[in-house]
Amino acid sequence: MVGLYLEIAVPGALQHRNATGEGQAVEVPMVETMAQFVLADHMGGGAFVPPIGPMGYKRLLSRTRGPYPTADGHLCLVVYTDKHWRDFLRLMGKSELLDTDPRFHDQESRTQNAEFIGQFLAEHLPARSTREWLEVLRSIDIPASAVNSIDDLLTDPHLEAVQFFNEVEHPTEGTLKTARFPIDYSRSPATVRRLAPNLGEHTDEVMNEFGIDALGKNASSNS
Repeated sequence: MVGLYLEIAVPGALQHRNATGEGQAVEVPMVETMAQFVLADHMGGGAFVPPIGPMGYKRLLSRTRGPYPTADGHLCLVVYTDKHWRDFLRLMGKSELLDTDPRFHDQESRTQNAEFIGQFLAEHLPARSTREWLEVLRSIDIPASAVNSIDDLLTDPHLEAVQFFNEVEHPTEGTLKTARFPIDYSRSPATVRRLAPNLGEHTDEVMNEFGIDALGKNASSNS
């Protein structure tokens, strides 16, 4: 996150230089950066002078916030808007709750009762498999995603479709699986042109760039 802020800071300083001809030092401190980033969500009642309520966004701080267990794994989902909840409760056969239970009534009441809302989801999601939930939730436009294990990434359908993993032949280690550079450039795509070197593999090449041949290198090391 601090690196992202630094990337934002540098063009700002360059714009100042372009406008005034004046350079400047840019400091991106880690603690202050992360405090500002976190408090964007959690300032809450503390944003007022004097404070009008507690700090912290209840929905994010809920102890029952997912991922939620399904019949065969775990699922992340965001049932958020009134439409989301009306469609989701209809799936559960409980469509009346949005009108009869004040905890479901609107976004504000659901936020204030985030612990209960999380428990409600945790109780009902084990009724179906992760794949079944993904199909039905996507059909009603509720954002959801399976929780992958590390091993799952190797067979993830999206990563397979974009050819994210490649196999390369290493001269001493054999066939290796590598993850490609994730950013796409339309004009100058990034590629891996060289593998990580073995110890001393490029010594002669580097020394030659300095005009020192093998004999000169040996003579220097003997001295």
